[in-house]
Amino acid sequence: SIELAATARTTLVEENLQLPGEQEALEARLQTMEDELNKHKEAAAMSIELAATARTTLVEENLQLLGEQEAREATLQTMEDELKKHEEAAAMSIELAATARTTFVEENLQLLGEREAREARLQTMEDELKKHKEA
Repeated sequence: SIELAATARTTLVEENLQLPGEQEALEARLQTMEDELNKHKEAAAMSIELAATARTTLVEENLQLLGEQEAREATLQTMEDELKKHEEAAAMSIELAATARTTFVEENLQLLGEREAREARLQTMEDELKKHKEA
């Protein structure tokens, strides 16, 4: 009985030592997701800039063909379209980041719960071991 309790205690201690490593792995995954998100944001910004440049060129060419007033309206529409795309991209980025953070928090809460359960089992086993020693 004492040997079994000591083995169980050793197992619980080893499992508790693994928890910080699991948390570091989760933090590394979150950092990777945030890095990927930042890369996507940068790529989206570059795409928007290239598209805006191309549209600006077309608008300038239309300026000569359509007249100044019509070209201004086209430029305004292009700007509004670009703004809408940028807002949509920003909303998606925020949603992705929020999802990643929520997942990270949930996983951390689960790890904390597991750790508390292990600590409670360890305390129970230590109490039982103490009772056996006293008996």
